[in-house]
Amino acid sequence: MYIIIGMNTTQKIIYVGFCVLLYELIKRNNDIAKIALIATFGLFVRQMFNNKVGNNYGIATLPGFIKMILIFLVCCIILVPDLYSHELFRKLLFLNLLIMTVLCIIDAKYQNNKWKPYFNLQILPLIGLIYILTNFPKSIKLENGLITNVSSMKHWLILQSVILSILYTQSNIFTHTRFISLLSVILPILYSFKEYYNVRAVTLIIMLFTYLMRSQLMT
Repeated sequence: MYIIIGMNTTQKIIYVGFCVLLYELIKRNNDIAKIALIATFGLFVRQMFNNKVGNNYGIATLPGFIKMILIFLVCCIILVPDLYSHELFRKLLFLNLLIMTVLCIIDAKYQNNKWKPYFNLQILPLIGLIYILTNFPKSIKLENGLITNVSSMKHWLILQSVILSILYTQSNIFTHTRFISLLSVILPILYSFKEYYNVRAVTLIIMLFTYLMRSQLMT
């Protein structure tokens, strides 16, 4: 995904503060999460009608488009307890990491009425993602968005955060989203590990909303 945002220090502080504030509000009233998800879904649907997948503005690339769908779905599963399914959560989480693996190898843009592949091999993040996928925890489970088996998950979560941080730092795919992408893996580990996916879901939905809103303004 491409979000062309150049943030100064003040804007970064405000962005972090907004992520923290929204998360704390959602903890107190889950209806706020539903409102945020509905607003994001509305922007997503509008974007689908405004742009072809693959344009430099709007939904930028095919893997990016798939990633956006997966992000939105997994955020819904995490933030809305009534939608949660253990198996569905595990499958969506696995697919999210799998598409990141694809982005370590190849991207694709829609240009001149056809899909054009762009090879962009990222060796270190690729090896790391393959490792965490092959060691994907079978026992991962959430209850009201909170991890139930924190002790067995902590090592894997830290490793996932480190590997994704390396990818966000090294890959030019995330050049314009480096700060907010890094925030989505750093902020969750500053909270209790049982809250990891709740915090990550909030940062991701804000990132997705920001991207879609900016794309609307650009089209």
